[in-house]
Amino acid sequence: MTISLVVTVFTEMIAGNSGMGYFILNSQQNMAVDDMYTGVCSLAIIGYMLNLLFLWLERRLIFWHASMHRRPV
Repeated sequence: MTISLVVTVFTEMIAGNSGMGYFILNSQQNMAVDDMYTGVCSLAIIGYMLNLLFLWLERRLIFWHASMHRRPV
């Protein structure tokens, strides 16, 4: 999932004319540092929230798997 998010943003930076990647690159080129950091922070928050969502789904859907029963060290 993380690789797909990175590839999507990277593709938008190279060949897109919309999206977060385009927004960040366009902000950088126009010296709009506030907008650029807003885009980067938004991507970080989206990535973190997606990670939490998929961890939650993993715990709910494959609760029977052995990796879910390991005790923390």
